[in-house]
Amino acid sequence: MPWGADSTRFVPPPADGGLSDNAQPSGIVIRSFYSQNCRGIKTDARLAELLDCLARVQAFVAFLQETWRTGQEQFVQDGWTFLGSAPDVQQGRGSAGVAIALSPHATAAWKAANCEWHASGPRVIAARLLALDPSSGRTVGIFTISGYAPTSAASASEWQDYYDSFRSVLAKRLDRAPDLLCKTDYENAILWWRLGMYR
Repeated sequence: MPWGADSTRFVPPPADGGLSDNAQPSGIVIRSFYSQNCRGIKTDARLAELLDCLARVQAFVAFLQETWRTGQEQFVQDGWTFLGSAPDVQQGRGSAGVAIALSPHATAAWKAANCEWHASGPRVIAARLLALDPSSGRTVGIFTISGYAPTSAASASEWQDYYDSFRSVLAKRLDRAPDLLCKTDYENAILWWRLGMYR
């Protein structure tokens, strides 16, 4: 998803006129999901630009990779909830870091699921939502995962840490077997070859 050149701030109002802290999942409709390799959103200006673009395309949830931020984070900005997991300390420009950005509607769906999220190292993060499936009219659980695979230059131990992180969050999803699984990953071409090795 390309970032827009226009930095004008625009956050469209929710369709229902507003969302309360006690929003019920029956009123939250599953909408568009986006994935973005950010190549750094360390500054307030970069993050504001990203959220502006997401609001313009009316994204429901955005899965973010290469945030280059630090530590585990949970905060609200411009009505969006930012859940992040990154290295505790960065060097140079930074590396890795993943996040899930929840729109106001998705934030209500996340709150309906008791604000559940799981950070598993600097390359894998997950959050659970409860939302309405417009095709069936049923409330469904959605277990969302954002990941960022190591590059081909990474060591075997880095790859093992990555696989272990995915196993860790997938185990959380297995505790809720009926949930839909929505997983995005910036995988680097080498990943598929490696997955073949591990079958």
